[in-house]
Amino acid sequence: MNDGDNFPNFFYSKAPLPEKVSLFGLKNGKQEHFYWMLSVDNNFRNSEHKSSGFSNLAPYNDNDTEMVDCNDMEDNYEINPTKSGKYITSFYVPSLLHSAIIGPRGSKLKELQDNTNTLIKVPKPEEDAIVKITGHSERSVASARTQIALLVLSRRERLSVTHFVSIPVYSDNIKKKFLKFKNDILQGPATRGIDETIFQKVEKFHLTIVTLALLDDKEIEDAKVILNKCQKHIQQFFQNRKSKIILKGVEIMNDDPSEVDVLYGKVSLESKEETQKFQDMADEILDSFYKSGLVRKQYDGVKLHVTLMNSLFRKSDGIQKIKDNTSKRESFDASYILDKYKGYYFGKAPLEKICLSIRFTSTQSGYYQSATTITV
Repeated sequence: MNDGDNFPNFFYSKAPLPEKVSLFGLKNGKQEHFYWMLSVDNNFRNSEHKSSGFSNLAPYNDNDTEMVDCNDMEDNYEINPTKSGKYITSFYVPSLLHSAIIGPRGSKLKELQDNTNTLIKVPKPEEDAIVKITGHSERSVASARTQIALLVLSRRERLSVTHFVSIPVYSDNIKKKFLKFKNDILQGPATRGIDETIFQKVEKFHLTIVTLALLDDKEIEDAKVILNKCQKHIQQFFQNRKSKIILKGVEIMNDDPSEVDVLYGKVSLESKEETQKFQDMADEILDSFYKSGLVRKQYDGVKLHVTLMNSLFRKSDGIQKIKDNTSKRESFDASYILDKYKGYYFGKAPLEKICLSIRFTSTQSGYYQSATTITV
């Protein structure tokens, strides 16, 4: 195939591949051996093109800016045949994300339909938010759905987080030790960027398993169902044992300790075996949300840590300056803290529940409001 040639149609169809059987001989000295070779028949593409009545599809193009990660491709949906011999799939997309599929003046929608030789119906604002894709082959429909899923996921990632799956990490002992940690730092050597406002409230200490941008009531209900389905298996991880979360030591996620945005507390359980089960549990929850299409799986596993200090919390005259990671923030120098408090013991907290927490909310206890909660 030369550069610029269209891909053969078998790249876009689940029909059996066109085959060609050839006989060829190989000489080894005076002896000649004959072999049969089975290969894809490239000449078939011309006859297929003429008989089908359809133009060749453009090369498969999932993402204009980066290679496609197969982990981001859906594999748990149905493509059904229609009475007219075509194939159709339908799926829910929140109305706030429809513009990602349509594009300026419908340009993206036209591009998707041309590239995949499908008909894509995006609902009007007053209609149910169900996107429908119809095509002449299962492969073309699957290609269109994959590209739409990636477009929607990319747009979703640029939206503000509304909810997150969290595990509270709080006890009276942790509160006492953290307040001492905080006061000692504030009364210690003057350090660039450190003030009282960047310390997390101890009542909100938590582990984050996954962050979510849930755009309507249906997505919130879907997230609640996903988490609730995890409960039985999670309880099997710990066999109803009352495990304790240990908060000990501090760390950062960047290379320069003098330019830090977030300082974390290290987390473990009381044994290596329990810690590994804890990690497996967190990874399984993340995987459940990834399979739903609500998040992209950016890392191999969940990083288990508790935020202790965050430059996003910084306030001026009692007003929080920044409410999102996309905004410019003033870092702080954590060199002294990392040196002095490397192995600082904050205490233990009971591992009791996992919450679908609502961002920027508080209950009377000081923790986040929850859309749903499961017990461990």
